[in-house]
Amino acid sequence: MNSAFLLIVILATTFQNVMMKQFGKKFENGTITFSAFSTFFMWLFFLAFAKFHLNMVAGLLPYILWYALSFCIALIGITKALSCGALSITSLIFSYSLILPLIYGIVFCNEKITLLMIIGFICLSVSLALINYTKEKIKISKKWLVFLMVGFCGNGICSVTMKAEQDAFQGNYKCELMVGSLFIVLIFLILLALFTERKQMKQIIRHGWYYGASHGGSNGLCNYFVMVLTNSMNASLLFPLMTAGGVLLTSACSLLIFKERLTKIQCLGMTIGIMAVIFLNV
Repeated sequence: MNSAFLLIVILATTFQNVMMKQFGKKFENGTITFSAFSTFFMWLFFLAFAKFHLNMVAGLLPYILWYALSFCIALIGITKALSCGALSITSLIFSYSLILPLIYGIVFCNEKITLLMIIGFICLSVSLALINYTKEKIKISKKWLVFLMVGFCGNGICSVTMKAEQDAFQGNYKCELMVGSLFIVLIFLILLALFTERKQMKQIIRHGWYYGASHGGSNGLCNYFVMVLTNSMNASLLFPLMTAGGVLLTSACSLLIFKERLTKIQCLGMTIGIMAVIFLNV
């Protein structure tokens, strides 16, 4: 059964990336509206998962606010990055944001630095160098890099905030954190869309709402099964398989659906990058 759940997680992760990329190709603008639709369906999913019963406590507020801010930055950043960059490389580098909670754990939680962690950091550095070494095919633009780094930092801070909240409350209030944060993000994105994308909103709502809905629904599904698997599967096995599987399948979609071809050096960088993700997750 674990294998089936893991496959669902990998498929849902890949589907999210493909939906973001498809939206970016179809609509030149509308990132905020897309993000609002995605957030709404994620919020509904977690609310349903909690069976519409939440136990909010005052101590959660700082974590909710931090998570809301970083999630909003991450979602807008990665959506923009995918609209102007390669799906395979973007999804791989975005997954590198896991180094931020690792650094947090080392600095603030006195977690030990392991040999595999050192190897992972070395592989990550080599991977980035090889991916950026390109003279043809997929080139690296400054615009893509800026949006990717925004999404990278936002996602990393999301992970750090969630880790800090879980440590502070002994693993409780997961749904409360997500529902509270996503509600704030949703309200903010709706207001922002009304001010910045009012002219495009009608077209996006009519012809592109399902991209955001599909992204949000698959994100919620992915998170649900990750929660299920963490109770029945060793984390040192779950997260390397989940992350590497998602990157590999996303890369396949990048080639087959979007016809994005990497240089041989970039392919080597992708391979080493997947190894880095596995080592850092073990």
